[in-house]
Amino acid sequence: QDLALIAIISVIAHNRKGQDALMEAGIDHALLNTMQNYTESSHVQAHACKVIFLLAYNSHNRSRLRKEVFGNTIVKSMEMHEGSQDVQENGCAALWNLTFSSEKETCLRFIRIGVVDRILSSMENHQDNETIHEYACKALWNFAQVLKEQKEDVTRNLVRTMYLHMRNEELQRNAMRVLSRSISVYLDVRNMLQWSVLERATFAIRNHSQNPAVLLEVFELLSSLTDHDSRTSSSLIERGFAEKVVYSMDQHQNQEELQAVGCRLIANLAKTDERMIPLFQCKPTDRIFKAMDLHLTSERVQRYGCLALYKLSYHDRIGLLQLVAWSKVLRAIETHECSIELTKIAFESLIRFSDGNREIKTVLVRLDLASHVIQAMDNFAFDKKLLMASCYLLCCLCENHQTNSKTILNLGFRKRLLNTRGTFRRGSTLSKLAKRVLEQFDQI
Repeated sequence: QDLALIAIISVIAHNRKGQDALMEAGIDHALLNTMQNYTESSHVQAHACKVIFLLAYNSHNRSRLRKEVFGNTIVKSMEMHEGSQDVQENGCAALWNLTFSSEKETCLRFIRIGVVDRILSSMENHQDNETIHEYACKALWNFAQVLKEQKEDVTRNLVRTMYLHMRNEELQRNAMRVLSRSISVYLDVRNMLQWSVLERATFAIRNHSQNPAVLLEVFELLSSLTDHDSRTSSSLIERGFAEKVVYSMDQHQNQEELQAVGCRLIANLAKTDERMIPLFQCKPTDRIFKAMDLHLTSERVQRYGCLALYKLSYHDRIGLLQLVAWSKVLRAIETHECSIELTKIAFESLIRFSDGNREIKTVLVRLDLASHVIQAMDNFAFDKKLLMASCYLLCCLCENHQTNSKTILNLGFRKRLLNTRGTFRRGSTLSKLAKRVLEQFDQI
């Protein structure tokens, strides 16, 4: 049986037709019988797991395999042969391919039969084996968004993996991929486990600064940690991350995705009200401008660039106005007018920049911003937040500005404002502003 499995592996290792032929011949039934009949043979179990790994790499064959039956069999094999590195390595690899792109309910059933617990045990029992940890990280990524009870155990294992194999760039990248996808808002800044995660991220960004793939996962992880927690942002600024982020973006200017996530991370760092001097000392605005200029066609770079400028404006609005930051936002709107998320963020940024500044209001209307806003209101009439942001922006441009009011009134804004006004919260700033603008229109 063992020799037969070795022969099968040699046939299908790089042979799609050979894989399909074996599936047609019923190899899956033979595999299952072999694993169940030779449970005590670590060699048979290791090679059988290898065959499953190779077959499941093909999406067509993966859909034909009885996933849960094989998953359960692999788990039992890994339990019986905990000391066999070959069984653990091939078992993790097989579980990775077997569960790839699985739906949420399928992943939950795999968790219930003990797949995640078995992967974690394999990582704990073979801490020095990099290959086992690489496959384990890849397999855990398939479950990252449905983990609940195991989240802390998964995080601890990944932190330990990153510590033990700190020079392995691929392993660092895969471990951070799982962390950024799974923990998100889960960990509290006071939780010591999060401090361990931040320490690993600190090491990775310092020691793998020339690898954009690793840096991208660091940025994704830190963005997940700071999306809803300004205290973590303060902690990162204290640790000098702002400078590291700007420097990394500068070193890898052509990496579009890295620039996008870098802008997102800068936006999150700017959310805190404390210790902003270190952030501005590394000139993040210059880096954002360069990213937006170089990647004009990238919706994500433009969207997160606008978001970062918006957040930074709460700390240095005058400085950003002097740098004509609003022109970058306006260009992003014109280039990506079909992106609803970018449009909302951009409108909020322009509200911030134009509020109380008559000169900028005049320039924005001359540059035909009002037409873009009206068009967005028509295109995205189903989105309440965008309609409110649109009304707020046009009202800001009109307030106490007769020329702008006439231009915007001629574009048909009065009717749209009256139709949307009912959704405004009574007594809110927007409601009061809309009332004043409507009075201006009546005078015209």
